[in-house]
Amino acid sequence: MVELSYTYDSISKFYEDALHPTPEGNIGDTLRHLQTEEISFRGNDIATIKKSQYSYTKGLAEMKKLDLNLNLGGSKRSYKWDETDGDDISYDRLIDGFPAMKKRIKSHGIGSGRLVNIYVIISENCGIGSQEMLVKAYTAMQIVDLLENLGYRVAIYSCDCTLDSSGMYKGEQGVKYTVQVCLKRHEDSLNQGLILNGISPWFFRYYLFAHQKGRYKNGWGMGRAVEMKLEQTRENIVINHGECLNKRSADSKIKQIIKLFGID
Repeated sequence: MVELSYTYDSISKFYEDALHPTPEGNIGDTLRHLQTEEISFRGNDIATIKKSQYSYTKGLAEMKKLDLNLNLGGSKRSYKWDETDGDDISYDRLIDGFPAMKKRIKSHGIGSGRLVNIYVIISENCGIGSQEMLVKAYTAMQIVDLLENLGYRVAIYSCDCTLDSSGMYKGEQGVKYTVQVCLKRHEDSLNQGLILNGISPWFFRYYLFAHQKGRYKNGWGMGRAVEMKLEQTRENIVINHGECLNKRSADSKIKQIIKLFGID
């Protein structure tokens, strides 16, 4: 079996590859995929997907509706409002004529600047709906936000892990295909819209599918999503294939995080 592994240090570099299939892949199938609407399956139409490449802000309001057990302790960050500089925007304040950019003011919390990596394996099989996949995305977003609030410096990676036993690469059958895309480095500010887009069902089922189709000759159904073999530690949080697709599973993951970090 051939193992194809791709790592990208930015989402822009990933897009460049995803939209340009290689001779080893199926160029025609890739181009058809990029032009074919599958709104229910992906969770968004192609026009919105393209518009949201670097920020999906509409979903941020929906994220707040997910009632999870997310009390990870008191925040050690405060905020200020600015007219031009910030990590998030309040459209209500913008309409009312007030400074609308919300800027985080970092101070030392229990994390004390320690580094944490979060790996979100967004690959799920076709029987999983886009709304279920969004529960995973929202859960990951809130974990990132809360750990940063506690003083940890978080990096986040969007990951795909697929086993395609009938796929072909340069004449050899069987492909294990993995991708990691860095959405936020430890030192980066928290761009919620960009991160939410990068762990969304349409990012997987539009862009990652295009990348996969363009790298080898896919077998029937493009293989099956599988778990990524990563051990969860305090330095590496893993939200794996099959996890956090409903509130019960999401709450269970939150409890794991609370126990892992020893938060009261």
